[in-house]
Amino acid sequence: MTFSEKEKGDIKVVFDQFDTNHSNTIDSHEVGAVLAKLGHDVKPEQVQKLIDEIDKNKDGEIQFEEFLTIMEQIQSTGGKQSGLSSMMGNIFGGAQCLKCNKKVFFTEQIKFGERVFHKKCFSCEKCRKVVPSSDEMAEYGGKLLCKNCEERENPEKRDMKKKVRASLKVAVSGAKPCPRCAAVVFPQDMVMGPGGNHWHRSCLTCKACSKILEPDRMEEHEDEAYCKAC
Repeated sequence: MTFSEKEKGDIKVVFDQFDTNHSNTIDSHEVGAVLAKLGHDVKPEQVQKLIDEIDKNKDGEIQFEEFLTIMEQIQSTGGKQSGLSSMMGNIFGGAQCLKCNKKVFFTEQIKFGERVFHKKCFSCEKCRKVVPSSDEMAEYGGKLLCKNCEERENPEKRDMKKKVRASLKVAVSGAKPCPRCAAVVFPQDMVMGPGGNHWHRSCLTCKACSKILEPDRMEEHEDEAYCKAC
């Protein structure tokens, strides 16, 4: 296969990631350093073997044209090479974006667990917003959601966020939380409830039948409010 000029430009970006001294060639030290940075535990002799597989003119370094050749092999075989070339395929072109099913170069990829996406394809399945980092993405109900959408979809997260906000308000204001809903009770909405605690007027209801209660017309049991009938 033959790459378009745009594809060659993308591959040059990958090549430049290895060419750390900007010599327009890649040597074994540069390959080893990048592979180690990507988490591959490769011995020097393995790196040299990889260089030898790609280095067609046998000068001990990889030129861009030689790099293009191995990339063409990777793309044409779907990344199914043997030996160390297979590892190169997995790094450069063997990974497949889970969203668009196209090949992903490592310079444009983002990973969520073992799944790989193009950065532009890594988006929330609810609001469709592109998410810049895997730390800002969550999985809930079999879908990948941004943190904001996950909080809205996940009742546990939503309730926890409410409780945290309530606790912060309590800490800042010095007020005590309502025993029923745990939110801050402000003076304009305050009534005296069971145990002498401050309750929201709307929260002071019979726990059994939900009837709205007046402080002087309620019964108390284990710090909860009940109507006289219940």
